[in-house]
Amino acid sequence: MKFQRLFNTFCLLFGAVCLGYLIGICVRGLTVNAQDGTSKNNNDNEKLIEKAYSRNPQITIKELKIGQEAHNFDERFVADDSWLKDFSFQVENTSGKPIVYLSISLNFPETKVSGNMMSYPVIFGNRPASKVPVFRKPLLLKPGDLLNVSLKDEYDVLAKFIETRHPISELNKVEMLRSGHF
Repeated sequence: MKFQRLFNTFCLLFGAVCLGYLIGICVRGLTVNAQDGTSKNNNDNEKLIEKAYSRNPQITIKELKIGQEAHNFDERFVADDSWLKDFSFQVENTSGKPIVYLSISLNFPETKVSGNMMSYPVIFGNRPASKVPVFRKPLLLKPGDLLNVSLKDEYDVLAKFIETRHPISELNKVEMLRSGHF
C-alpha cells in the first residue's frame, strides 16, 4: 500500500514536470529571442533597421530607403529577401569639422547563431596616419554636407561575405554603427 502511494505520487510528479516542460517550449516559441531581438513567429519578410550605439558620433544617418520606399530607424517593414541590395541612406556631417574618413558598420545580429556577430564595413576616404596603404577615393565631407550611400554596388561582396556563414536571404535585421575621422 505504501509502495502504491509512492508510485502514484511519482507518476503525478513526473506528469507535472512533463506538462511544465511542454508549456515552457510553447511559451519560448512565442517570446522574444534574446540573441537577435526578433520574435520567433514574426513574418519572415518583416525587416528592421536599428542604430547601434556610437560613442560621440560625428555623422547623422538620414533618409533610410529600400528602393524608393522611405523608412525610419526601429520601424518594422515588409521587404523581399534581397532588401539589402536596394538599401540606401544619406549621411550628414554634424561634427562641425571636415571628415576625411568614414566607416559605417552594418552589424547583423542574426548571424550570432553560428558564431560571433558578422559586421560589414562601408568605408569612404582614407584613414589619416594609417601605416597600411589603401587606394580609396579621397573623401572631404564638410560640416553640413550630405553623402548618398547605396549598397547596390557593394551587394555582391556583402552577400559573399555573409554567405560564408549565414544565408543572406535569412537576414531580417541590420544595426548601423557610425564613426568618422577628421
